[in-house]
Amino acid sequence: MDGVLSGSNAVGGGTITAYSTPVWIGSHGNLTSERLEGRVDEVRIHDQAVDPAELNLIPGVDPAPGQVADFAASDGEDGQSVLTWTNPSDGDLAQVVVQRKLGGYPTSHTDGTNVYTSSSPTAGGGVNTTDTGLTNGTTYYYAVFSRDTANQWNDTVTEGSNADTGRPSEPGAVELVGYWQLNEGSGSTASDSSGNGNDGTVVGASWTTSADGSGALSFDGEDDYVEVPNATSLNPASGLTLEAWVRLDTLSHKHVIVEKANTSHTPPYYQYSMIVRSSGDIQLSIALNGQFTWLTSTVNLVVGQW
Repeated sequence: MDGVLSGSNAVGGGTITAYSTPVWIGSHGNLTSERLEGRVDEVRIHDQAVDPAELNLIPGVDPAPGQVADFAASDGEDGQSVLTWTNPSDGDLAQVVVQRKLGGYPTSHTDGTNVYTSSSPTAGGGVNTTDTGLTNGTTYYYAVFSRDTANQWNDTVTEGSNADTGRPSEPGAVELVGYWQLNEGSGSTASDSSGNGNDGTVVGASWTTSADGSGALSFDGEDDYVEVPNATSLNPASGLTLEAWVRLDTLSHKHVIVEKANTSHTPPYYQYSMIVRSSGDIQLSIALNGQFTWLTSTVNLVVGQW
């Protein structure tokens, strides 16, 4: 939860049981009970278990003048990470540098290894550069610093604004099989950004905003849901990670965040599912070799908080 491992359960090897059923967001299959009442954003399904350090975190916002904005280091492939950001809009912007470290963020423009320098940056301009020669599976910490013509450096480090991590992997090591950003803002389609074409149909749920100001869907707990048709890509066999940002309005009943279920409602009930129980903990369930297996978090969600 919130990028920190809060529960685990070791199970034997096997194959995740596949159902030819839709993936449901905010609904317990075709039942009217246990439907989500709250907001959901950034729902992702991976085809293997993912380290908590790789999970999506809500970007912070830091309005300090002279600091770059929207810095992101991609979890690239084959020893590289793509770095993108927007330069500060100061008219006296004179230099922008990117520093890289292991084990923690650079604390100033001289801390760590320099991977980018521009002595003629465009104020307010977007920048895209690639850091290469990295070791796959290693987490790298990046921070971007700016200097004005008075030789004053902005050495503030704010994760999500001018600092981020990148973790390159072997080509094809981890694949998103479904990624619904829920940023459309209108209409009845929840587009899949994974590249697999697993678009969903929005039924009843209303468009709203998430914690970072982007889009999200709001569910009323009664008859709102998103239905994603069954697809081969949504049936990973050897591993699974479910990921989403959720803000509940109540804990008076169970809330389905995302599931792919046996619509006959007989054991094993779910191919995979992630629900919030009325106690506030999160339960992850999968069907391994036809047997129902689950684990429960040791940390509870708080109503009204993402």
